[in-house]
Amino acid sequence: MKHGQRKADVWFPFFIDKWLFGSTRYELEPDEQSAWIDLLVLSKKDDGYIRANETTPYPLKQLAAFFNKPEELVLRTIQKLLDPKIGKLKEPSPGIYYLPSQETYELSERQKRRIRAELGDAMAAETAIMAGKADTGRTSADAKIRLEKNRIDENREEEDAAPSSLTEHQEIQIRKAALEVLPPAFVETRALPTIRALQAEFKLRDPVEAFKKKTAWWRDKPATLRGNLSLQLRNWWRLEAEWEAEKRTPLEVGKNKQPEKPADQEYKAARKIKIEALIEAKKKDIQRAKEKGDTAALDKIENDIKTEMADWSRLWHKRDKEEEEK
Repeated sequence: MKHGQRKADVWFPFFIDKWLFGSTRYELEPDEQSAWIDLLVLSKKDDGYIRANETTPYPLKQLAAFFNKPEELVLRTIQKLLDPKIGKLKEPSPGIYYLPSQETYELSERQKRRIRAELGDAMAAETAIMAGKADTGRTSADAKIRLEKNRIDENREEEDAAPSSLTEHQEIQIRKAALEVLPPAFVETRALPTIRALQAEFKLRDPVEAFKKKTAWWRDKPATLRGNLSLQLRNWWRLEAEWEAEKRTPLEVGKNKQPEKPADQEYKAARKIKIEALIEAKKKDIQRAKEKGDTAALDKIENDIKTEMADWSRLWHKRDKEEEEK
């Protein structure tokens, strides 16, 4: 394949929450995280592949020179990424690597349309301002307000367009994960229909990741598999939806932002203290798991914290409601 024929990107989307809260933080050491980002960026020059051409790999020395990193670090990072437990890289042929998550770092057609529209608005506003067409109503201030409103409307559209149904690929991944811990008949007749209904209701951004965390919980606590699994899934989806909502900053239109109620401020402050206390209590367990590279243990710790916070939040709101009724 000639270099000119490759699908090379000049930029790609990088999702903040996945980087800050995803498993990479626990799977790789800080220096390895840096090498992983370099590998990810390089792969975008060849449609997800890291190679000199279709049949020739990059020599390790050349990769290290590209990244300005020691060869030992680059090799160590690649070996970790190839580990099936992490699975961020595959090696279709010796020395040639591929990112299975290539599509994760691409924009959807809807997102591309939004960016094209925003660029079009920006160019139109710039043209109007430069031409001094104040009499048309397209002054500098008006243009900025219009662009801001368009951005907010697009963000709201994106929030509203949160996936309410599972894609075929997501169903395959969820079915595969479910069959590792649940009877096949239950997976097809109860688990998948329940998850489809829950996704329609709660619209999780990453239902596959949410379900994999739940299966890790079941593996760690097999006795819970004898309980009401449908109810467990509902509680889990609700909890994940609350967790996702907390990561997203509410979008406000205009300057008339309502002041936060004292009760809400009190709740947020108490919640922050509670989370910090739980993390501090599990600090040694987190450190041990990181040192061992035990991602299952880290997932369990995260799930434990989420469960405890859900119980705490439920009791807090119950107390508030009782006080209001007095």
